[in-house]
Amino acid sequence: MAAPTVFARTAIEIPSSGICLHGFLHLPTTPGPCPLAILVHGFGGLKEWTLPDLATSLSAAGIAALYFDPRNFGDSEGQPREEVDHLGRLTDLQNAIAYATTSPEIDAERIGLWGTSLGGRDVLAIAAVDRRVKAVVAQTPVVHWVELSGARMAGYGVDLEKFRKELAEDRKLRLLGGKATYVPFAREWDKPKHEMLETLSEEEKRNYTGMVTLQSYAPTVLADITPLIKQLGPTPVRFILAKEDPVPGQRDAFEAAQEPKSLVEVEGHHFSVYTTSKGPAIAAAVEWFADQLTPQSRFSIPAVYGQPTVVNLSLHQVPVKSESRDVRIACTKRSVIGTLRSSAWVHITQVHQNPMGPEASLQSPEESKVRRARNLPCQNQPPADNGRRRWLKHPYNTTHQQLHVHPQ
Repeated sequence: MAAPTVFARTAIEIPSSGICLHGFLHLPTTPGPCPLAILVHGFGGLKEWTLPDLATSLSAAGIAALYFDPRNFGDSEGQPREEVDHLGRLTDLQNAIAYATTSPEIDAERIGLWGTSLGGRDVLAIAAVDRRVKAVVAQTPVVHWVELSGARMAGYGVDLEKFRKELAEDRKLRLLGGKATYVPFAREWDKPKHEMLETLSEEEKRNYTGMVTLQSYAPTVLADITPLIKQLGPTPVRFILAKEDPVPGQRDAFEAAQEPKSLVEVEGHHFSVYTTSKGPAIAAAVEWFADQLTPQSRFSIPAVYGQPTVVNLSLHQVPVKSESRDVRIACTKRSVIGTLRSSAWVHITQVHQNPMGPEASLQSPEESKVRRARNLPCQNQPPADNGRRRWLKHPYNTTHQQLHVHPQ
């Protein structure tokens, strides 16, 4: 028996800087408006590669997915063909976010970004400066794009002088109306990339030419985005890294990111996330977006007027900040959705018994004793009548929190 359809796929056209980007929007069959993840592939990656599988898994979790061919590639417009436009990719991503916010079926307040390889760099850079983004997954991100890396990938090895000379000649030739210089997408020595390409079906290779322009490998101002990553907070970010990935700077970038953040490691190298480790990588991405973008992650709690409501929140649903967790809750007579307001007050109970068993505790016995000595559990008192907002702070030594919501 065939599995039930969990999404409707629609072809989309996104206008961006005078060209049209072609892609797809997967909408869950559940009632909207729904959260959305925008998916961005890497260097020379096409929309048929991995993205449909990820989009289908997201739809099954109630999350819409939008993805498209990069400018100059596949079905999208742009010239010269097969040229990776590093800065243009960022513009296109921001325009994709704007496009998504025009749809009545998408919740514009719950948009996340997923990017892999060079796309991981792109989503980190945009999320650091665009607060429309509410969650990020960076999979094996290329956070450093240095000249030597470009020269090696373009087939010049460590001969930077020749690389620079031929880049300059190609640029001059194109300015005078000549054709762009092309080089192979996968060099003969790049076994992991060849292995990934061998797994693609004929449909997935429909728009694959095997070539990219030489200028795709040119140095850019995006040589190191680590300083940008430091500005990510408070946007939640998850890094999905391959244990044997030789791409430099990934773990330093994760350390540079502020909380809340998460690191998941999968087996293999840079291209294993599209082959042998694709399943675990997709599962980790879907889990993160479900935690951060679904109503439960916004502390949406049903409440009956005049009656308290109790809800249990798992530890990963509460944002981390230094030695405390800041919980923002918006209360109305009917629901609790997001920063505490004067229409209700909340009692926070610290649950010391770990439901996963004592061996899975996230705290040391010494830390537990200290915190119990501080008279936990604690509660905040009802806010003042004219109070607009109030921050609740509580220690984070437990795996679960229990919120008692008392609407006024």
